[in-house]
Amino acid sequence: MIDNTKIFKRNLTSELLTKSWLSLDISPQSRCLDLGCGDGNILLSVVDEISLNKVYGSDISSIATTKAKEDADKRNIACDFRNGSGLDPWIDEKFDFISCDVAAISEDIANISDWYKGISCKTGSSGIELVAPIIEDIDDFLMKNGIFLIPIISLANHKLLLSKLDEKFTKVEVVNKKDWPMPMEIINHMNDKQMPMICDNWTILQKFGLYIASTSVAICSL
Repeated sequence: MIDNTKIFKRNLTSELLTKSWLSLDISPQSRCLDLGCGDGNILLSVVDEISLNKVYGSDISSIATTKAKEDADKRNIACDFRNGSGLDPWIDEKFDFISCDVAAISEDIANISDWYKGISCKTGSSGIELVAPIIEDIDDFLMKNGIFLIPIISLANHKLLLSKLDEKFTKVEVVNKKDWPMPMEIINHMNDKQMPMICDNWTILQKFGLYIASTSVAICSL
């Protein structure tokens, strides 16, 4: 059963996206949008370091966007948080910067983890079925010279994801890569199901007796 009251807590991907946002040349007038914003923690963290006149975010969970607005209001941050899937809430709007924190790991891995327990993760075996339509349409929502940020996670078909980004953007720079150990309960489930550690749809490396995945961020320019 899907529980629409569940909200993702800040995690490594959030930290890397925040770090990537802070590396950009953002002005107070910049229109900045976070897709899959959850409780808004990424952009609200960015505002702690960079003054923005207003922040924008959307999430499929209305509970999440309500909390994001409440937190922004408490801090007197002007905001527009909307409920909806992907780019749907932003038809006819354009932004200088857009980040995408929509689920992007293989559904096969998600289904044997607790990460998405009670939360929809219809990402397909490749892990990119939710983000691929966003990439396809993103240029309709970016200003000229706009920037798109998206996590690249080794638990998805990251080569296919990067190829789609290369087709869409004139420049794709992968930054802030971080290796992290996979929980052994997931590895045990994979072994029980005879799932390989390396295949087209994910890459898990063995180092020093640990099973290692990685997360980085692609900064993409039109």
